[in-house]
Amino acid sequence: MTSELNAPSVRLSPKKERAAQLLAKGMRQAEAARDPDVHVTKQTMNTWVKDPELQRRINELRTNSTVQAEEILAEHYTDAARVLVEIMLGRTTTIRRENEETGEPEIIEVSLDSKLVSSRLKAALFILERTAKKPSSPSRASGNQLPRDDSEDEEMDGLLNRVRKKTK
Repeated sequence: MTSELNAPSVRLSPKKERAAQLLAKGMRQAEAARDPDVHVTKQTMNTWVKDPELQRRINELRTNSTVQAEEILAEHYTDAARVLVEIMLGRTTTIRRENEETGEPEIIEVSLDSKLVSSRLKAALFILERTAKKPSSPSRASGNQLPRDDSEDEEMDGLLNRVRKKTK
């Protein structure tokens, strides 16, 4: 499905396809009209964006981008949970990055006082909230539902809210 949405539309001219791509990325109509691959007047662009086929294509491209972004976030759900636990337990945290001089990957330890940890915490919370993936236990997977403890959910919500307030 993803590759189908990335393939150019056979119903649109190459110029309109390029305009759809630019508009789907958030470019303004006037800017898209000036793009060298589109190169039309603002009036022509205004007419094009009223075309249902072009509107459909823009929506397809936007949906595809949103789905891709959500898939990328979901891939890092476990990493985000680990960051949250490291910070919650008061551990130093490790960060993988590229060495500026050698270009080789390196791992550095960051103290919990660092602004970087605050940024990582915000990013982890964003990923956890955005993907909203609920861990499944073996008993739930087999169909035997465990009784839910709403107080645990409320406690977790309270903890997340306190962390959000501190990181703002």
